[in-house]
Amino acid sequence: MVVTKTTPLKGESIVSPWIETAIAKYGWIWIGLTFGLAAKYALLIKRGVRIRPALFFADVLLLPLVALIAYSAIHQSGVSGEAAALLTALATVGADRIVKFYTDRFVDQIAATDAAITVPTEPEN
Repeated sequence: MVVTKTTPLKGESIVSPWIETAIAKYGWIWIGLTFGLAAKYALLIKRGVRIRPALFFADVLLLPLVALIAYSAIHQSGVSGEAAALLTALATVGADRIVKFYTDRFVDQIAATDAAITVPTEPEN
């Protein structure tokens, strides 16, 4: 079996179009997530909080949710570029508070819906 190495032609990209599109569309969000996570831990270190692996792991697990929230906020506000990275970084720094806010809001909506649907029972005689 002969393997030949092909080099890209002049002006031809070595990156697939799908990857180029993903970087163009979501690159600023990834930059914001990275800088925001770094800023969050810098603030924690400045406050004297000891960084444990479990704390970092929990924040990494929160990142996809923060990315969705940031993408939604960016899309609704119509910003792009550096402003998108800034909004994402701010969302990442305040991820704990943002997730708690959305969770509380979701639970309140469920409770309100449940209260509206619940039929009162007849009192016993």
